[in-house]
Amino acid sequence: MDSINEKKVAGTFPFESLNRFRNAIPLDTDKTSDYSARSFDNRGKISNIAGSLSSKLGYLQTRLTASSFLSDAFSWQVKTAKTSDPAKLLAKATSSAEEKDYSFEIDSLATVRTTNSNRLDSDDATDFKTGTYSFSLTIGTESTAIDVEIESPIGARATNRSVLLSVERSINRLGLDVAAELKDMKVRDYNPYRENAYKDISYLTISSNTTGEDIEFSISDTSGELIEDLGLDKVSQFGTKNQYRVDGAQSQLNSNNITVESDKVSAYLLGETQTDENLKISVEQGRHALASELSQIINDYNDLIGWIDDNDSVISPSLKKVLFKNLSSIVTQDQTLRVNSNGSSNNLGTSHVDFASAITLEKKNTIDRNLTDIGLALNNNGTIDIGDEFSTSVSSQLREVYDALAGTDGFFTKISEAIDTIHGKSESNYVFALNSILSYDANGTNRQSIYKSNSSSIISFFA
Repeated sequence: MDSINEKKVAGTFPFESLNRFRNAIPLDTDKTSDYSARSFDNRGKISNIAGSLSSKLGYLQTRLTASSFLSDAFSWQVKTAKTSDPAKLLAKATSSAEEKDYSFEIDSLATVRTTNSNRLDSDDATDFKTGTYSFSLTIGTESTAIDVEIESPIGARATNRSVLLSVERSINRLGLDVAAELKDMKVRDYNPYRENAYKDISYLTISSNTTGEDIEFSISDTSGELIEDLGLDKVSQFGTKNQYRVDGAQSQLNSNNITVESDKVSAYLLGETQTDENLKISVEQGRHALASELSQIINDYNDLIGWIDDNDSVISPSLKKVLFKNLSSIVTQDQTLRVNSNGSSNNLGTSHVDFASAITLEKKNTIDRNLTDIGLALNNNGTIDIGDEFSTSVSSQLREVYDALAGTDGFFTKISEAIDTIHGKSESNYVFALNSILSYDANGTNRQSIYKSNSSSIISFFA
């Protein structure tokens, strides 16, 4: 709950448009009002939730692909590469890797070249006139001519957001080595006449598809001043190489996927180390190390599911439907929004929105049985419990462990496929806002109205 606005008017209903009296009623300032209106909205945190969801899903998928056991054709001569901080560095080793430790420092990550447009009020009428605007997108030495058509609805002008959306689509439809992304956010409106209100802001980000210095691009107008007026003709961030040190030896690359030892140990850089901070990659032989690594991955997966459940007031249950849709042992059910209250009709702050459990186990079949057979238990909320016998299973029945987790129908194989689907539709499609709840109290009665919207962008304001 980002803001609470309360207004009381003595002796009259608080909305003047509903006052049916022709003559004014004298105010009795000593009388307590029988009516009050309260409202709240949670839209201020929606941008952060949508961004966190994208980051957390992306991290888990990177975590899965960074494991030789889960991502590649697994070699049954087991070697694992564990890192001291998986949030900053992931690694994997082949069966031919030497058992040893590597000291690692990450001074900077490789970045993409990016240009950001000016931030505009989303729903305001645009200053651009109806018509065709042309610009050139140059990548390296290749230039592509692009046209953008700005059309106005009958009796109105196009909005700032619709113009940015047209530019985004005109670039992405070409399938070039850059990508445009329309971004929406909520910011506090500091208009003195709109206390504690938020407004919609939109802007466009255009970035190279790969990190490093190799891809250079620029955008310039050829007809009209669309690009210049939007601020897209300026570079916001140049693509850079990373800077890292392995056992003290300095290196730099365009990609954050790096080779530590050719055909033996590779790593993926995720975050920068602090001064005097040393990370460690440990290449170990044996299935005990593998069991430990798989347990860490399962715990990371459980953390993701727990975070989704903790934020169920803004994340749609359809996210879990998609996440588990390919798991034959789980059936998802349609959910109905319900509001629970502690019984107090006057305290709106106690109202709570939640959902029934997003998944239930249908029956004990292939995936569920395979997990159980190796010492893992799939819970109704989608998390996995690790039993004491899991380490023994890795040591004595590695093929069954591989099939259950990384095989064609393995649990994490299906989860990774589902994350691909979610990425393809944009994670923000699964984030919604409860725009406002209004409570009217009149002589002890209480009525509530709930406005819920699902959208791939930030929800429009309900006054």
